[in-house]
Amino acid sequence: MKPFFTKIKELCRRIIAWFGAHPAATIVVMALGVGLCNEILSRRSLFAAVGFAVTKPLSFLCNVAIVSMFLSLTLLFKRRNILMCLVSLLWLAMGIANFVVCCFRATPFSAMDFILVLSVFPILPRYLTWPGLILLVLALLALIGFLIRCLIRAKRIPVRRAYAFTTVLCSVAVTAVLIASGYLSGIFPRHFSNLATAYREHGFTFSFSVILLDQGIDEPKDYDDEKIHEILSGIQSGTPDSAGDTDAPNVIFLQLESFYDPKLLQGFTFTEDPTPVFTELRDRCQSGVLTVPSVGAGTANTEFEVLAGMSLQWFGAGEYPYETILQRKTCESVAYNLKEHGYTAHAVHNYKGNFYDRNDVFSRLGFDTFTSLEYMNDVTYNAGGWAKDTVLLRYIETCLSTTKGPDLVYGITVQGHGKYSVDAEEDASPHIGITACPEETDADAFTYYVNQLHETDAFLGALISSLEATGEETYVVLFGDHLPNIGIEEDRLPAGMTLYDTEYLIWHSGGETAPDQNLKAYQLSAAVMSRLGWNDGVLTKLHQTWADKKDYLVYLEMLQYDILYGQGFCYGGEIPFKPTDLKMGVLDIEITDVRTIGENTYVKGKNFTPYSHVYVNGFPRSVEFVDENTLMLTGFLAEKEDVFRVVQITDGIFQLSTTEDYVWK
Repeated sequence: MKPFFTKIKELCRRIIAWFGAHPAATIVVMALGVGLCNEILSRRSLFAAVGFAVTKPLSFLCNVAIVSMFLSLTLLFKRRNILMCLVSLLWLAMGIANFVVCCFRATPFSAMDFILVLSVFPILPRYLTWPGLILLVLALLALIGFLIRCLIRAKRIPVRRAYAFTTVLCSVAVTAVLIASGYLSGIFPRHFSNLATAYREHGFTFSFSVILLDQGIDEPKDYDDEKIHEILSGIQSGTPDSAGDTDAPNVIFLQLESFYDPKLLQGFTFTEDPTPVFTELRDRCQSGVLTVPSVGAGTANTEFEVLAGMSLQWFGAGEYPYETILQRKTCESVAYNLKEHGYTAHAVHNYKGNFYDRNDVFSRLGFDTFTSLEYMNDVTYNAGGWAKDTVLLRYIETCLSTTKGPDLVYGITVQGHGKYSVDAEEDASPHIGITACPEETDADAFTYYVNQLHETDAFLGALISSLEATGEETYVVLFGDHLPNIGIEEDRLPAGMTLYDTEYLIWHSGGETAPDQNLKAYQLSAAVMSRLGWNDGVLTKLHQTWADKKDYLVYLEMLQYDILYGQGFCYGGEIPFKPTDLKMGVLDIEITDVRTIGENTYVKGKNFTPYSHVYVNGFPRSVEFVDENTLMLTGFLAEKEDVFRVVQITDGIFQLSTTEDYVWK
C-alpha cells in the first residue's frame, strides 16, 4: 500500500504545482465551486442546483463568470493565494446570508440589505436569542482576526503583469459576452418583478449583482416635454374643489402588518372567527383584493406605493425607494394632495421612528407630524416583542383632536409581525384555536399568528366605535401590507388570488359605500380621492381616468420617471413639493420645572415617555422614567444655571427630537 499512497501523494503534488503555475485555471475551478455551492444554499438542494446548471447553462455560466471576474483581480497582487480565498469566502458568505435570511422571510438576501443594515440590527433580537447574537458576534470577530493573520503571513508570489492583465481582460470580456447574450436572447428580463423568482430562474450571484447595480427607473423611450404634455392632455378631467374645505372628512389609512383573513385559506378551520370586525366591515363596505409589491416582508414598499401612487415594477430589483431616491427628492403623495384641501397630515406607527428612515423620508412625502413608538406611553408587547396595536387608538384620536381642520392619518401597525414561532407562547392559552391545519404548516406558529390578528382586529373595532362616537365624518381605509412569512403556499389561497394579494376595505362613518373593485396598491389612494370627489395630483388623475386604457402602464412609467428622475415636465419643469418641517410626535414635549429632592433631581414636564433622556449641560445623565410628567435623575443634584434638555432617543444612540433648553434658577 505504501507505493500506492506515495503515487497518490506525488500526483497531488503535481496537480497543486500545475495549478500554481496556471492560476487562471485555479480561478475557473474556484469560481465553479463557489457558484455551485451558492446555488445549493439558495435552492436548499444539491439536485436542484445541478438541475439549474444543466437546464440553464447560460445562466449558470454567467454566475460562475461573475465570480471568476472578481477572482481574476487577485492576480494583480503578490498575496494572490490568500486573496483568492478571501474573495471566494466573501461570495460564499453572501450565499450563506441568503440561506439564513430565507429562513426568516420570503424575500431573498439582496444588495439593498446592506443599505438597510442599520435598520435590521435593532430587530435581530426578535429572531435570535442574546446568547446566539453574542456567539455570532464572537464568531465574526474571530473570523476577521483569523483572516487578517492569514493575510499578514501569506506567501508572496511575484506578479506576472502581462499574464495577470490578460487574464483580467479575458475574464471581463467573457462575463460581458455571456451577460449580453442573456439579455439579447431574452433569457434575462429587463426588470426583476420578483426577487425569489429571479434567484430561482437566473441564479444567486447574477441576480445579486444586478440588484447591486440596478437602482431607480431607466429613462423611458420617447421621454420628452412633448410626450409628457400629450399624457397630461389625455388624463385631465374635472377641476378639484377649492382648498381649505373645513367640512372635509377625516381620512385614516391603516396599513395592517401581515394582515390576512385566515378563513380564506383552504384546509384551516378555527374555534371561532379570528377577524370578526374585519369580516363584518367587509360585508357592508367597499372592499376587494389589493395587489401589493411584496410577500413576507417589504412593508415600506407597500407603504410607498399607497402613499405615492407609484408602482415599484420599474425600480431596481429589491429596491426600497425610502432608502434611495427619497433620501434626496420629494414625491407627489396623497398627503401633499389632501393638503390642497386644508388637511393636516399625520403618520402614526407603534415601532421605532428611524426604521426605514421614516423620520426623514416622511417630510418628503408631505407629512406634518410623525408619532412613533418613542412618543407613546402605556405600550404593551406581545410574546414576539412587538408593540400591541391597541396603543395606536389613543394616538390616532390625538391626531384628530389637536387640529381644527380635516386630518389625514396614516397608521402603520406592527403586532402581526413575525417571527411567529415564539417559545414564550407555548404555555399560553390562546383565545383562538385551530381545529384543522395542513400537515406542512407549523400549527403552533400559525396559532400565534392568528391570535395576533384577533387582537389587531379588536383594535379595529375599538377605533371604529371611537370614530362613530365623535360624530365627525370620517373615511377609514384598512388593508394588509403583505402576506405573512409563515409558509403559506399559493394552492392554499382562494381561486384567482396570488401570494401578492391581500385585502382592503373603505369604511365611511355615514354608511356611504361604493361598488367593490380589485386594486393595485398604487391605485388605492386615487380610489380614496375618487370617493372624496377630488382628483388632485398628476398620478391621481392618471389612475382615475386611464386605468382601463391600453397605454396606462406606459404613461405611469413615464410620469414616475419624470417626477423622480426627469425634468418635472408634468409640473412645468419645477417640482412643487417642498419638504415639510416634520414634527416628531403630535404633542409637544416640554420641561416645566426641575426640583432637587434628597439625592435625586426630578425633571417635571409634559408628554415624557420611556424613550425620554435628560441631558444636563450637553451631557447625558442616567434617567428613570416615572410617568409622562416626571423623569428622575438618580444620584444627581442640580446646580444653579444648569441647562436641562429632554431628548427622545431610539436604539440607544439616535436622537429623534429635543426640547428647548431649560435653565435651572
